[in-house]
This record gives sequence, C-alpha cells and structure tokens, in this order.
Amino acid sequence: MKPNLNFYNEYQAEIPKEDRIRALSLFKKMSDAKPGLLQEAEVKIVDSADGSLLIFIKNISALDNKTANVIKNYINTIRAKNC
Repeated sequence: MKPNLNFYNEYQAEIPKEDRIRALSLFKKMSDAKPGLLQEAEVKIVDSADGSLLIFIKNISALDNKTANVIKNYINTIRAKNC
C-alpha cells in the first residue's frame, strides 16, 4: 500500500442534507469573489444518494491561508453542530 504523499494538501468533508444550502452558499460566494480559484484548488462537490454533500478539495495550497481557514472553520462548525 502506497502512502498518500498529498495528505496535507487535501480536505474532504460530508455535509448533512439539512445544511447543504449553507455549504453551497459559501462556495458560491467564494466563486463570485475570486473567479477561477475553486477550479485551481480542484474543488469537487458531489451529491450523495441521501441528500448530503461530499466536498473534496484536492489542492488546498492553491488557496491563501485566510481563505483555507475560512472554509475549514465554516465546514467544521456545520459538521460539529450535527454531531
């Protein structure tokens, strides 16, 4: 088994269906504020069968530290609220 050498450059989260609008609005605001940034960071948002969202960011180093921290904090507070 090969180790994932890109581990610290990736971020993934699962958002429950109750908060999918909040998560999508964050990425919509970021897309409007900084066009092309989400493509550069290789953000992938997948709808799950139960209505939840799976969010994958493959190249988090493309984001500046402030933007990356805003995303992580916002998504983590959504996830913590539902635990």
